Amino acid sequence: SYFPTLYALPIIGASILQFRRGGLQVGALSAFLYVAVVIGQYQGAFEFLETRWPAIGQLPRPPGTLAFYMAGLDIFGFLAVAVFSGYLAERLRTADASLARASTEIADLQAFNQHVIESLTSGLATTDRHGLVLTFNGAAEHITGLRVADVLGLRIFDLLQLPPAFEASLDTGPEGSRRTDMQFTTPDGRRIDIGLSAAPLITPGGRDGFLFLFQDITETRRLHRKSAEQARLAAVGEMAAGIAHEIR
Repeated sequence: SYFPTLYALPIIGASILQFRRGGLQVGALSAFLYVAVVIGQYQGAFEFLETRWPAIGQLPRPPGTLAFYMAGLDIFGFLAVAVFSGYLAERLRTADASLARASTEIADLQAFNQHVIESLTSGLATTDRHGLVLTFNGAAEHITGLRVADVLGLRIFDLLQLPPAFEASLDTGPEGSRRTDMQFTTPDGRRIDIGLSAAPLITPGGRDGFLFLFQDITETRRLHRKSAEQARLAAVGEMAAGIAHEIR
């Protein structure tokens, strides 16, 4: 009969549901039941079936030695299917666990990197090779007054009002960073001073875009100007004191 091959289906199903242990258990149970059926056929345990359905009794039976030899091969096949399917199920479970663990680690790393980026007090933006914005952190949004949802996919050079010469230096200059100080007009009309640095964004595949880091240096420049003015006033006062002394 060709039907013994169907024993492989519950064996494989048990391996999928219960992995190696379930496959071996169902494989052993299948072998036991199959041997019982073969022995029962040759011991006359199923004569009531032959009486009820005479066509069964007319089926030729191979010699007992050949029958048990063939049954032994089938049983070996059952156990082989149980071992192999259990092995594959265990490997699949291990692979799923490793994939789930790797996915969790990647998600945690992405969340950590995102927290680091959002915790920066400097504006950070990344672009592709054409200067189209890919990321724009919270500090960049606060400094420029531009919303993240409104800048993604737009040209960074236009958004930050960078001079054409600066863009050209990034495209044609050697690999390395560029820095410039400039004035920026926010959407509400305020003019602020920005110190900006730009560098190529290097990935394992090579240069894939640009990285922009900038800060609002308006207050710093105001303090520098105030300090310089105070220094000039101190120099004038010192000179006036010297002149008054000489006149006196």
